[in-house]
Amino acid sequence: MNRKKYSGLKWKKIAILLTLLVALALSGCVKAEPVEGKVDVPPFTIIIDGETYSDSSFADLQVYECTATSTNRYGTEETYVYTGYKLNDVLSAAGESSENGITTVGSDGYEVDLDAKETSDPTTLLAFWRDGKTSAEDGTVFVVPCKSDFSPDYAKDVTEILVDDAA
Repeated sequence: MNRKKYSGLKWKKIAILLTLLVALALSGCVKAEPVEGKVDVPPFTIIIDGETYSDSSFADLQVYECTATSTNRYGTEETYVYTGYKLNDVLSAAGESSENGITTVGSDGYEVDLDAKETSDPTTLLAFWRDGKTSAEDGTVFVVPCKSDFSPDYAKDVTEILVDDAA
């Protein structure tokens, strides 16, 4: 094999790989990071398929933090840091599965559907804090698919999660 041709081919592959790595880094990979140490979880209640759970129901679960940037309906970009449990961990602790997705119900009756992929994604949180403050109305939580860049996918003031009757 011609040494010059091999060298050029090798460098082209390296250049393509570096370009892909830079593009991936700039795309803002979202990752839920475990929070170390004791976390004071504010009191909340959530109904999951008819059964009521409280913050103490999930006391053994790992708490995560995730930075999410989304665009609201007016086209304004917003970035928040959410703290909470992985939604899939919460559903598992409640004996539920996310294989068909879920429907979240807010205190005002507003519903948001999340498909199975979003529900089971490790960056989708049942968040009790947003930017270090209680995330929503007293006793409610956010359900936040941190990888989504469209804020209507985020559900605030969540009081109920429907699994069996998910849309």
